Amino acid sequence: MAAFVAGHLVCASPVLAQGKGAAALEGLAVCTVGHPKWRNEASAFLSLSQFSLEYTEQLKTLAWNEECDDHFKGMISFTPETFRKVLFDAWKATRPDGEELNVTMRQMLADCLVLSSPELVAGFVETVPGSAAEEASIAQLAQKLPSCVDQGASLNLTKASLREVLTSTAALAKEVENSKELKAEKDA
Repeated sequence: MAAFVAGHLVCASPVLAQGKGAAALEGLAVCTVGHPKWRNEASAFLSLSQFSLEYTEQLKTLAWNEECDDHFKGMISFTPETFRKVLFDAWKATRPDGEELNVTMRQMLADCLVLSSPELVAGFVETVPGSAAEEASIAQLAQKLPSCVDQGASLNLTKASLREVLTSTAALAKEVENSKELKAEKDA
């Protein structure tokens, strides 16, 4: 069993949380991406933006899947970001299709850039393609890449594909921000 507690997903023994939690999480991820019932679900989840409405529900479904639950034999906790990273690593080890891998990595990069540098992303999205401002904006974003892309990772990214994924991800993030503001106003 599992639940969200203070922004962390807590999955059913304190024993695992004291040293075996990482192995249990890796076991869950490997089982999930290797299981016929969950393989496609895991792939679809990884290509979602963490700002999309379906993201949290998909995360819960994958983290709590009964077919792979034996890896928990108790309670561990992890952040949604950790689960996504461990699931991605397990999925990548299955050698997915190159284009599918690239789409997933682009989305993960966009999520990271929108979270870490929303103003730089907004600046890039507002530039005119082919302009000097676009080049300057890309140079600023490039400085953030080491914190958003695994060292040695290969990512097929054009200016157009970068613009597309950052534009859509920034729009999703804005929707989330707006809905939080509306909820706060409603609660006040």
